[in-house]
Amino acid sequence: GDLEAGRNVLYITMEMAEHKIAERIDCNLLDIELKNLKKMKKGEFISRVDSLKQKTRGKLFVKQYPTGAAHVGHFRALLEELRNKKDFVPDVIYIDYLGIVTSQKYKSSNYNSYHAMGFVAQELRGLAVEFGVAIWSAIQTNRSGYNNTDLDETSTAESMSVYHIADLVWAIIRTEELDKMGQVMFKQLKSRYSNKAEFSRFVMGININKFKLFDIDTPTQLVDTASISMVSSVPQSSGGFDQFKF
Repeated sequence: GDLEAGRNVLYITMEMAEHKIAERIDCNLLDIELKNLKKMKKGEFISRVDSLKQKTRGKLFVKQYPTGAAHVGHFRALLEELRNKKDFVPDVIYIDYLGIVTSQKYKSSNYNSYHAMGFVAQELRGLAVEFGVAIWSAIQTNRSGYNNTDLDETSTAESMSVYHIADLVWAIIRTEELDKMGQVMFKQLKSRYSNKAEFSRFVMGININKFKLFDIDTPTQLVDTASISMVSSVPQSSGGFDQFKF
């Protein structure tokens, strides 16, 4: 969505190889399943990419670091290198994921995981402010969050230290019922941009084989966990995140 909207995107991965991330992004942008992407002939692939270029103005860079070995110092050096050598300045950075980023200032061995993740979150937010860029990342749920249909800020690992620092926090909820409908639920846990009570939760369609999220046509975007079975799955064109501006 960011690329198609003309935004420059930097994707930093520490959990998956660069080419694996690139494959998933190709599937999403080209609207094709991974198994079919690998079978696609070179000519057809180039033709689809050329067609995509006509409507996609944003640029993408993917960078891999070893798990648990990278911190904001590495990210800052990367941003400066991309700006100086590639004339590339991202509008948004995705970091996959916060839980395996290390702190530049503090050795994690001297602190428990709660404080360590808080330090990392502080440093990432500082980097976002320094470069004037939005940074998205993720943290995992704790044991109580698994198979929980109504996550809150206490349901994620080391959540409260990160929760206090982040500007916007969404919980992503999957259940067997939602999986059968090809849907995933988002619940807003915190926002410095709007009243979270006015846009507390909504569902989106999901195509896991294409690594794709899409809007669905529903009577209302505000849904209750108890009534998710009543939500339909018809795609619509309007965007669900338009009111959240950075």
